[in-house]
Amino acid sequence: MAPPRSFAQKAAQELGLTTLVHSPRDIHLLLLTRLIRMFAYGSSTLILALFFAALNHSDAQIGLFMSLTLVGDVLISLLLTLVADSLGRRRILIMGALLMTFSGAVFATVGNYWILLLAAVLGVISPSGNEIGPFRAVEESTIAHLSDASTRSDIFAWKPEPADEEAEPESDDDSLTDDAPANRSRS
Repeated sequence: MAPPRSFAQKAAQELGLTTLVHSPRDIHLLLLTRLIRMFAYGSSTLILALFFAALNHSDAQIGLFMSLTLVGDVLISLLLTLVADSLGRRRILIMGALLMTFSGAVFATVGNYWILLLAAVLGVISPSGNEIGPFRAVEESTIAHLSDASTRSDIFAWKPEPADEEAEPESDDDSLTDDAPANRSRS
């Protein structure tokens, strides 16, 4: 018979904290990077239109920028998620992070509308404040692969999400390691 557990142990188990603490390091890294990225998306959304207004771009240009950025981000995301398994998920996540960093540097130094638009599309800048880049699909498939089926829901419950979105885990057979075979048979 198992020894009686304290209230704190029961609460940690019910909240999924025990699973989260004992999950692999890669899951911790994925959750941390998502948390940081969601903070950045939310913060940049608040000032993006004001930034363009300060650069004396018209309201029409600001609206066009927001629309074209969303369309471009969808296309970039589609392309990157299609090749994620063949290039390696880690490489895709690192490439996306580097593109976002480069895009931030461009926004800090350039005022030209078209260069900013290109940087926003390539750097997956989100005008909506929500996750629209390739990161979400790649992260979710990696978390699904790295976690046990019995504890997967606990980990997805702790994955930072915007308030209006629900997590829909996707399953895939590749992990963050680039040496995993790209096309394993699915069961």
